[in-house]
Amino acid sequence: MNNAATAVVNLSTASDMGTELPDDFKPWRHGEGCLTEPLPSRLLLWHRAQSLQEGRQTARNTAGAYMLLAVWPAALVFVVLHKIGLPPAFALGGLALSLLHLAARAYLKARATTDGQPWDVHEWIDFERCMWCSRRTEPEGREPIQMIQHPLHRLALVCYVHTWEQRNSYEVCLSELTEMGKTTGLIGPPRLSWLMSFDTEAESFIVAQGLAKRWGITCWHRRSDADSELRQLCDESATLFVRPPSDPSLAAPQTCG
Repeated sequence: MNNAATAVVNLSTASDMGTELPDDFKPWRHGEGCLTEPLPSRLLLWHRAQSLQEGRQTARNTAGAYMLLAVWPAALVFVVLHKIGLPPAFALGGLALSLLHLAARAYLKARATTDGQPWDVHEWIDFERCMWCSRRTEPEGREPIQMIQHPLHRLALVCYVHTWEQRNSYEVCLSELTEMGKTTGLIGPPRLSWLMSFDTEAESFIVAQGLAKRWGITCWHRRSDADSELRQLCDESATLFVRPPSDPSLAAPQTCG
């Protein structure tokens, strides 16, 4: 079951639908001060933008990948054509043209999709509304604004290990409660936002549990990707201590949900 509230709106109605990008973000800074500093109204977890030049490079990479995948089938066809008596130069020329045609089609297709176009993505937590939000836009309104929102009480922090070149790093991410136990074929659980990385598992547990307590959500340990077994580290009530800048007198806990 998908717990996300997703809205895809036109630029002309973006302000009415609440998809305008807030201007009072506090950057995440890989968790620096996350356990000691007051909670902001909005915490910017992640921002990524792709320029037009990067989009073109993505399209070129896609075309190159298609050509590499087609090399062995093309070589096999060349051998078959050569054995049935087709002149080698003719067969080789035809296969070369076919590969170039395939690469050109792959490039144009990638350029026509969002992967080959400029885009801008922000992910943040809105503590005033108790929401995790993701907003994707494209310059000049080629596509509608895409706004995805998840209520914070439906999310959890997940600790997991990432092994790379015989070294372990201990990661913490934000995931949906209904998705965090699923296997994706990738490292770690299905995640909304990656948050932090540590050298020791104990350190990741301490920081993740402290952060979960502040955010009023649960914290889990995913033992391995093989069985996706989960162990709960803490279970806090859905209470957040929020002090919005617009009203400094709000020092009492606010309940999300």
